[in-house]
Amino acid sequence: MTEIKTDVAQNTNTAADVEKVVPVGDSAVDGQDTKSSLDTAVDQDRLAEEKRLTEAKDEDLSDEDKSKKAELLKAKSAAQAKVVPEKYEIKVPEGFSKDMSLLETLTPVLKEIGVTGEQAQKLADAYMPFFKAKAEEGRKAVQLEQEQNFKTFIESEKKNTKEKFGSEWNERMSFIAKFRDAHLSPKTVELLNASGLAENYEFLSDLEKFGRLISEDKLIDGKRVSNADKTPAEILFPKT
Repeated sequence: MTEIKTDVAQNTNTAADVEKVVPVGDSAVDGQDTKSSLDTAVDQDRLAEEKRLTEAKDEDLSDEDKSKKAELLKAKSAAQAKVVPEKYEIKVPEGFSKDMSLLETLTPVLKEIGVTGEQAQKLADAYMPFFKAKAEEGRKAVQLEQEQNFKTFIESEKKNTKEKFGSEWNERMSFIAKFRDAHLSPKTVELLNASGLAENYEFLSDLEKFGRLISEDKLIDGKRVSNADKTPAEILFPKT
């Protein structure tokens, strides 16, 4: 009787030990592929069929196979779109440049939360109007600043010229206007005004010299010769 009780006790302990190793309800092959041979064969046939369709040329397929191939490629494309890429390739509209430093900063965050390439592009597209508006706002601010700076420059040039011409302002400007009207084209006058040279003291002083030259009539052999029809080069460098 003593030996029998010992055996029962030993058997009980063994069963308990087994329960600790393999809890009730757990599979003995936990973590391993539990597909049946039939399932495995079906999968292999499916993969073989997909390979046949994707590698075949369309002209070698029947209409039914072409339809299957199209559906297969569509499904694969959809599956790829759900994959988080290693690197995000963002497209931006023409006229915009990608901020690579911003993209590099956001990439770890996007990957952590599982944003796909397609979703990242949608986010960029959604923010593009905002970036476009900010860019336009910045462009207008720069343009306004440039216009204000140019206006300040013109006013400074005008003041400087008037101060240096002093009381001779009207007389000297009349000579400048005479040369301008006689020898400068409307396009040249427009360029001078646009550049600010039309208010520059040194430049106006040079034009004044030309104006005085064409205003002087010279007496040669009893005949009066006017410089009004001569070019600036002919006035400055007369033939000897």
